[in-house]
Amino acid sequence: MSFILARAFLLALASAGVTKGVFGPIDTGSAAGISGGQVACSSPPVSSFFSGINPPYPTNSWWAPYAAPPGTATAAGPFPYESFLDGHGIVFGISTTRQFDGTSIKQPTQTDWRVSFNEHSGVFNNHKATAFDTQSVTVQYFEGAATLTTYLVPGSPYLTFEYNGATPLFTPMNGGIQSFNGQSLSPGQTASATGTTFTVTDTKGSTYLIYALTALTLTATSASPTSGSIVAGGQFNGVLRFVMLSQPGHQVLLDQHYQVYPTSVQTDYSFSADSATLTFNWNTIGDGTNLLMLTWPHHRLTLQNANFPDTSALGYLTTKGWMYPAIGNQWNMLYQLSPITWSPPRPLDPSCTQSVLQGLVYQIGQLNASAAPIPNEFYFWGGTLAAEARLALIADIINPSPADPYFPITRCRDWFTGHSWASGVANGAGSRDQESSGEGINGYYGALLWASVALSQDYVNYAKLLLATEQHAAHVYWHLNPQQSATDRDNPYPEQEVRNLVTMGNVMDWQSGAFLFWGNQKVEIAAIQILPVTPANEVLYDNQWVTNMWSYTMPELVNPAISDD
Repeated sequence: MSFILARAFLLALASAGVTKGVFGPIDTGSAAGISGGQVACSSPPVSSFFSGINPPYPTNSWWAPYAAPPGTATAAGPFPYESFLDGHGIVFGISTTRQFDGTSIKQPTQTDWRVSFNEHSGVFNNHKATAFDTQSVTVQYFEGAATLTTYLVPGSPYLTFEYNGATPLFTPMNGGIQSFNGQSLSPGQTASATGTTFTVTDTKGSTYLIYALTALTLTATSASPTSGSIVAGGQFNGVLRFVMLSQPGHQVLLDQHYQVYPTSVQTDYSFSADSATLTFNWNTIGDGTNLLMLTWPHHRLTLQNANFPDTSALGYLTTKGWMYPAIGNQWNMLYQLSPITWSPPRPLDPSCTQSVLQGLVYQIGQLNASAAPIPNEFYFWGGTLAAEARLALIADIINPSPADPYFPITRCRDWFTGHSWASGVANGAGSRDQESSGEGINGYYGALLWASVALSQDYVNYAKLLLATEQHAAHVYWHLNPQQSATDRDNPYPEQEVRNLVTMGNVMDWQSGAFLFWGNQKVEIAAIQILPVTPANEVLYDNQWVTNMWSYTMPELVNPAISDD
């Protein structure tokens, strides 16, 4: 029913001249007149954070907690790190605890260090974003002429800090300082070193390397078993890089690549008849061919001609599996594009024709625009509008251009993570989540249908790429395979107990599990990864997962105590 009405509505739009130019904004007009009213955001960005930067602001980026009130929530990123901003500087760490409770795999957040400078007063508003793109953000702390600028780029094993007329100050947040450059420190003791490479271990056993692109002197003080500091000998102009050393052998690779660092990233794409290449180009200081970055499973499965060091050279275990190294400032990830648009690849079986027609007649008879829920009830409101083909406006999610004055680029999309999130700023700037993988998939499928009748082939290809990457992420992170080896390089969940869950119900920044916010039955957990059954999802329902899901849900499907509701 919805396809028939949608196609008629969208063809009408096309005849009205909606087609736009190649990868420019789909439209630059105000969205104030969208049917159904407007919904105000309860967590608008902190104005001082975006001082000097014009909207539109991203609403689903990993660093949304920096911008949403009060601006101090912990962000899941830039992975492999988690971080937050306080009045003095940026606080960060890498979770070293992984837990499984029978339903979920969890990695609680961990803060290891705060990087700041002596001259900073601690006034919270004395920091702001100076730039951002679809993946990264640049944050600057300032006090008078002294500044600390940090380039926060997902996938970098190092965190990068650029000082200008400021005295570096580092504070341990996960205990005191146990040793500095190999010298053990008891409470009250200090140790100094001059050079470009430093090693510090806190009292909880976490070790970090500090690299300086310009030599300087650092002095570490152990104030107590739970506190201490490292401070430079004076004001510094240069770049420092922090990296967690999870295994001693990893230092070999880290020593080789610390002098090249990324400052931002450009996301691009190209298309052929049946495939698309998604490209990440990192802008670097230094020779970009020597840039050291980290990959997740979905990257490795699609990367073309990649320079992968051995996985033993460097690795960090996250909720999306192991992040392993790749060298080079350009990634090209190849995705096959499905030819499916409006119709499935085979005709309807004749035995089903009459039932389908009866269903269509019934559903069309149920349409009643006046019965639509109020706009603030977005869950059922969206479903009702979809039934009446009003989600042609779904383009409010696939804008490809930074020149659009109202909408951010692909609002819900996290390009580095490889999929969309259901909540960002409006989630209180906490951990993002995506409960139903079908939400993002079918959102982009709807956009594809609209583009196929209302826009140019460029937008059709763009929507197909979004759809393909979303489906690929579902295969990797939602569809669990108990038969997959724990040592498989691209297995996001090495634990057999996790893979035995068969399907994820919710994928979050720090937790993924077979659970829902609203129910715990296996049929519910499975259904929201399957529904709605649409032609485009021929690609989504892989044989192994469907077979596993059949066995997973059958005890409940045949249980008369469980109703259709």
